[in-house]
Amino acid sequence: YRHVLLVDEHFCTLPSIHAGGIEVRNGLVYVADSRKGQQGIQVFDIATNLFEVPEHLQNELFGYRYVLRAASFFHVPTKPSFIGFDPDLSMFLVGTYAHCGNAVGMHTDSNTCTNRADNRLVWFEDGSVSMTSPKPCSPL
Repeated sequence: YRHVLLVDEHFCTLPSIHAGGIEVRNGLVYVADSRKGQQGIQVFDIATNLFEVPEHLQNELFGYRYVLRAASFFHVPTKPSFIGFDPDLSMFLVGTYAHCGNAVGMHTDSNTCTNRADNRLVWFEDGSVSMTSPKPCSPL
């Protein structure tokens, strides 16, 4: 996490970003951005937007040697706790894992928790999103 600083299109830091998950496909880095009010995917292009910070400016950028500038952003209809790529469907998948349990950071794996309405999955491709699975899921 401490190798590259993620910044917006104006080279401003992304305050309080929580990268819930990262997926790399075809030279693009997709970052699940679960900050309040964002609820989306930040997209970074490694080939054109990765910059080395001159040594004399590194202190101003928290000591980072490299910055990766955002290329685009799009909203998804759920808070993205994680992101991945499903090679069987050739689609991205984001999901929300809602907090369930008595203590912060502790989850209870019970039917009450896993079947909550706010635990959601969203499949998407090329910026379009779908709230339903493109094919039925089956137990592994």
